[in-house]
Amino acid sequence: MRLNNWNIERRGPHIWQAASLVSEIQSLEPDLVVLTEAHTHFLDRLGGHTLSHRGYDHGPKADSEQLVVIWSKAPWKPVHCQILSPCWVALFSAKQL
Repeated sequence: MRLNNWNIERRGPHIWQAASLVSEIQSLEPDLVVLTEAHTHFLDRLGGHTLSHRGYDHGPKADSEQLVVIWSKAPWKPVHCQILSPCWVALFSAKQL
């Protein structure tokens, strides 16, 4: 499994740096991407499936800004979880890995 983790530092999804970062992420051919300080639609070019969390108020944010955006090639599936509700996991088949 290829995992990519990146802090986008609040760059909007439509600026040239964002396009460059998405191209670099795409070139790594990840299975799972975790972005912090990103915008909801940052990884739209990759297709796939995303989950996000806005986080807690730490100053002004754009409506689309999220504390974390998690992207997966595979669909997200809900699972029963004792600690958090709801919990989500990306299920990968051996064929995808």
